[in-house]
Amino acid sequence: MVRMLDDRGWKLGLGFAVAAGSFCLLRPTLNIRGRNFFCKFVAVASEIPAIPLPRFLEKGKSIAERAKGKKVQVLVLGNGCAGAENQCMGLLRQLQIEAVGRYCVVPSFTRVVPSPLWRAVPSFLHIGIAGLNSSWTGIGLPNDAKNVNGMHLLSPPFPDIVIASGRTTAPACVALKRASQGKTFTVQIQDPVCWGGNLFSAVVTPAHDFPRLLKDLEGTSLNDGLGNEHRGTRRPEFPIVDSRGDCLSIQTVGSLHDVAEEELVAAWSKHGARLTSTIKGQIVAVLVGAPTKSCPWNAADLIRALDHILGALQGPRNGIGLAITLSRRSGPEVAQAVRRWAKKRGGNRAYLFDPNAPTGKEDNPYMALLAGAEVIAVTADSVAMASEAASTSKPILTIGEHLCRGKIQRFHQLLRQVCGTLRAEELHALGKAGPTADAGDALSHSRTGTLDDSAAVARTIFPLAIAHLDPSLS
Repeated sequence: MVRMLDDRGWKLGLGFAVAAGSFCLLRPTLNIRGRNFFCKFVAVASEIPAIPLPRFLEKGKSIAERAKGKKVQVLVLGNGCAGAENQCMGLLRQLQIEAVGRYCVVPSFTRVVPSPLWRAVPSFLHIGIAGLNSSWTGIGLPNDAKNVNGMHLLSPPFPDIVIASGRTTAPACVALKRASQGKTFTVQIQDPVCWGGNLFSAVVTPAHDFPRLLKDLEGTSLNDGLGNEHRGTRRPEFPIVDSRGDCLSIQTVGSLHDVAEEELVAAWSKHGARLTSTIKGQIVAVLVGAPTKSCPWNAADLIRALDHILGALQGPRNGIGLAITLSRRSGPEVAQAVRRWAKKRGGNRAYLFDPNAPTGKEDNPYMALLAGAEVIAVTADSVAMASEAASTSKPILTIGEHLCRGKIQRFHQLLRQVCGTLRAEELHALGKAGPTADAGDALSHSRTGTLDDSAAVARTIFPLAIAHLDPSLS
């Protein structure tokens, strides 16, 4: 049941599970200040912070209304984190594409967020309890989490497929499969820590979560980041598909996402005129996240990178400008530093979008920047932003990658092998003498591939899910 635990650890986990189960059986007798103590472990959906619904949800429902074929009900479990929910939506979008002409994938969505007390419980223990065939299956689920028919999540009718992302949704995903007696095909995105056996139908994880797997791939790179091929090497093939018991294991290069060509075209139609009127010349998009423990860049590192990119790619005839979009995580120090830099550079050399700015109701041009930029630079802290940028064919520069460590470092090493990304400080190694006249031409040879993880995972999962629901339909 528990991945990568020895016999002693497994027995210890089982002991914790038995103790927790005993507590649940006795919970009616445990009252603190007149309240059932167990209730303090459960967060209802109404307590989840009010954040927008995933951007693809309404379009997915609209696609389902027009689709023809046998209906396949797909429930997406969200956790209130946009990054995790957009991964689910990316897979949902691709499942709808796979189903065209044969099935009608009908999406529904609910958020399930355990309380802080339940989130403090070790993941393997929480998931293990949820997977037991007993009344404990609803442990940690919000009381008002509903299915597509307005019933409690663990009541029939059950969805055909469940897509969940993030460790906080994993117990609910396991409980749903158990409550449906295994009839629901469950897909858990991101490493839930405890899996294998029959807890999930499929688990989708980025390869950088598994150092041993990447070690096996050492020496398979096609390039050194500058487009130079090495003899006797081959490109790693992704996704990597394996099985752990009855659970399908799928490893990807990066994170799944819902960025698609039609959204990029629509976003450029909406924001393109504003961006081209502000920046005279070619656009270099700069996607800024926030420093993390695994990638501790700071505002000074970012400003140096911006100066380096602008100076290295500025041509004598056709100028370039940096269109910078900050995230809500960026923080005031980074925002202030970038704002001062943009003001110093002047209006036709820098454009800045700050979602935390106190004034202005301007929409985020993030998608438009992916569509219209000649080059995309991204801070190395965000796997999601780098994966979305790599889904385009644009040359990619990473900012702060030299400071990364651990999983995020392994991700960028693999991304470089597969897609040919460059560090911003490596621009001088392009072999150009002096400044270039065209930023796109200067970097175009560095790209060796594009990421299509969402589509690849959907192509793997969809036929298996259909066969699971009804072998006669496959």
